[in-house]
Amino acid sequence: MVDLDTRWEEREQARLRLARLRAGDEGSLDKVLDRALRISATTLDVARVGIWLFSESGTELRCTLLCDRGDPTEQAGAVFHIPDIAAYHREIDLHRVIAIEDVASSPLLRAVVPEYYGPRGLSSTLDAPMYRDGRIVGVVCHEHRGAPRPWSDSDAEFAISIAEVAAHLMTAAALQDAERSLQESETRVREALATEALMRVARGVAHDLNNILAVIVATGDLMRRDPRPESIARGLEAIQGVAMSGSRLAQRLMTFGRKHQGTVRKLPIDASTGDLLPVLTSVAGTHRVLSFQPGAGSAAILIDPAFLEQLLLNLVVNAKEATSPGGHITISTSIRELPAPDGGLGDFVVIEVVDDGRGMDAQTLARCFEPFFSTKSEPREAGFGLATVQGIVGAVGGFVTATSEPGHGATFTVALPLAR
Repeated sequence: MVDLDTRWEEREQARLRLARLRAGDEGSLDKVLDRALRISATTLDVARVGIWLFSESGTELRCTLLCDRGDPTEQAGAVFHIPDIAAYHREIDLHRVIAIEDVASSPLLRAVVPEYYGPRGLSSTLDAPMYRDGRIVGVVCHEHRGAPRPWSDSDAEFAISIAEVAAHLMTAAALQDAERSLQESETRVREALATEALMRVARGVAHDLNNILAVIVATGDLMRRDPRPESIARGLEAIQGVAMSGSRLAQRLMTFGRKHQGTVRKLPIDASTGDLLPVLTSVAGTHRVLSFQPGAGSAAILIDPAFLEQLLLNLVVNAKEATSPGGHITISTSIRELPAPDGGLGDFVVIEVVDDGRGMDAQTLARCFEPFFSTKSEPREAGFGLATVQGIVGAVGGFVTATSEPGHGATFTVALPLAR
């Protein structure tokens, strides 16, 4: 006969093995649960251990997993109709366990002895509840075959442990399935968005290239009909102009798609912006007033000079298109301590481009950096300007924001990390 100390030690070892089980181990949840049931059947020395789940209506129990040591061929799937299911539910919820020495004399279960317990030679049962979200969803049934068996408090405690382990494994598996489904759903959404973005890029580029080719074809046709030197000269000038437009589109596409920072150099922002003023003034045109207010002194940034030029050109072009003749565009620089993208504070060189144009409403402001978004009915360069600015700024570890109201112009603030 096994003494109490030996039995206690065996059960503690069994609890340790149960604690090491994890959802997803051994290939599937059923395999892990089967392992737990076999440990329990051996430890409590019972003929059968099964996991039974309540139906949605709560009026019956269905066996979803079964370990029968005496008859390995018997499968799960049996349905257990307890006449007074409400009393059974109250009993197991109140005492955390139902320990029945003789099912034939039990008010709860004797009605199902002829159809369930009797044909299988089962005389005793020890049922422990499985909880999920604070409610009982099923039970783990330990069934004894042979003469009626009394259950000890230690037996009941171990049965409760098995039910808790089973409930935990099932909950963990459900969470893993939910997480996997969420990841698959996110992947599908990302793929759909990427496909849509690619289609928009293709449509935008095709539109612009079609316009460029249409101008070239039409101009060539006019030159063929009117071969006078002055007409040919005008045609060649027009073709050169649209060709340059195509070149700018290609440059924007390449800049937007780059994953590197180009040839990075340490550039003093005030001096570099000052060097670009003639080009920026030319872009703004004779009908706009462009002014520069340097305030960063000798502060420098790390950036590809071509990227800095592209950034300022796009901001000035955007400001020009937002203003009417006689409008003002102001470029200013400063040094500020600002929240960095990583959450801390950092020193930044700030470039602000302010215009007194028509401004933007909240909906337009929210989409202004979106590739191919444009408020013009016939966008000539596919709405890449501000998207390019955002791409350049992000490539060097900075950020860009915009503020605007209808009728009150717009301010674009570019923050670039200060080079030490």
